[in-house]
Amino acid sequence: MHKIIQFILSTFFKVYSKRLHSFKLNSINHFCPSLFKFIESLTNEGAVGAGQHPNRTFDVMKLLKKYKPHIIQELGSGLTTGVFAAYCQKYDAKLYSYEENDKWHSVTKKSLTANNLYSQSIRYLCLDVIETDEGTNFSMPIQRGADFIYVDGPYCKKHNGDRFPNMDIVNYIRDGGRPKIIVVDGRWKSVYKLLSEETIQGQYHFVPNAFSALSNLKYSHFLKLMHHNVFVRK
Repeated sequence: MHKIIQFILSTFFKVYSKRLHSFKLNSINHFCPSLFKFIESLTNEGAVGAGQHPNRTFDVMKLLKKYKPHIIQELGSGLTTGVFAAYCQKYDAKLYSYEENDKWHSVTKKSLTANNLYSQSIRYLCLDVIETDEGTNFSMPIQRGADFIYVDGPYCKKHNGDRFPNMDIVNYIRDGGRPKIIVVDGRWKSVYKLLSEETIQGQYHFVPNAFSALSNLKYSHFLKLMHHNVFVRK
């Protein structure tokens, strides 16, 4: 009996996952058909995050449509840069994207341009990285007024094998910034740092990614099927 139940559940999730994957691809294509060519060109250049398509792409697209930001700040570029660029074209928003790697900055900008995703609404900068005792951050602060902040960089330094947090978003919150939404791609040290801030505790709801939610038996959060950690202003 136990094996029969396992088989039924396994079959159900396989079918559901396949249909969900197809739904995500169709949704992305409807949102911006040229995103597929953009992602393909990044994949050919060795993009690590491209393997997470369409999950990460759909995640970000869904959040953009729900919260309708006017100014987007991306920390660390790549796959998501195309999604943000497409959104800016469709909804007359602005994107400020920071990158630390010269080669990757060039590859991403070339791919955006080749697929008609690069426009005057985008400010895409390659910046130095500053390391402090508290963490790592870009040499330029987050753009004032940013209401959607995506954290996937810069590369975090290590100390005794343990990664330091990204301080860009923490500094922005400490300086009075109050974005509608903060989206963190993995980077649990950065998540924990944010959760320790009094402003975050009092003014934001935290939704962990689906894997973490399931591990901690938070089923209502798991059902959101998020692939990112999300902070939403109350």
